[in-house]
Amino acid sequence: MRRLLLLLALATASVAASAARAEAPAVPPGAVAVVAGETVTRARLDELLVSARRSYGTRYPARGTPAFRRIQGEAVRFLVDWAEIRQQSGTLGVEVTPSQVSARIAEIKQLYFGGSDRLYRQELARQGLTTGQARANVRRQLLGERIYATVVGDTVSDAAAAASWADWLTALHARYAPLVAYAPGFEPSR
Repeated sequence: MRRLLLLLALATASVAASAARAEAPAVPPGAVAVVAGETVTRARLDELLVSARRSYGTRYPARGTPAFRRIQGEAVRFLVDWAEIRQQSGTLGVEVTPSQVSARIAEIKQLYFGGSDRLYRQELARQGLTTGQARANVRRQLLGERIYATVVGDTVSDAAAAASWADWLTALHARYAPLVAYAPGFEPSR
C-alpha cells in the first residue's frame, strides 16, 4: 500500500512538473529570458554590462568570476523586472509620449549643460550612449516615475510609500513567476 501511494505521488509530481514545463515560455536563441512573451535579448544585457564596465572602471571583474556573475545576474534581474513593470503600465493606465521624453531631455540639457546640445551629446559619447539609447533611458525613467506615483498614490510618509511599492513589486513578481523563463546560465537568484 505504501509503495502504491509513493508511486502515485511520484506520478502526480511528474505530471505536474511536465505541465509546468509546458506552460513556461521557450527562450529563443540570442535571448537571456522571456517575460510573458516579451524577449529579453542578449544584446540588451550586453549593453547593460558595457555600461556597468564604464561605471566600475578598472575595478570591473573578469568574465567568469563570481563578482562578474553577480553583476550579470543583477543586470538580468533588472531587465526581467523592468519588462514586468513595463507590461503593467497599460493595466495601470500609465503612458509616456515621445513629446514628454523630449521635454525631459530639454530639462536635462538646460539643468546640466546650460541648454547646449553639443555638450549633451559629448556627455552621451563619453558614456558610450547613442541618442536613441538616451531617449530610451529617459522614457524608462519617466514611465517608472509615473508607475510609482500611481502605485503609491497619496501616501503620507516615505516609509508608507516604500512599503506600498515593495508590496506591489512582490505581488507583481509572484504573478509573473510562471510567465518568466531564463536561458540556461542566466537564472538569477532573488
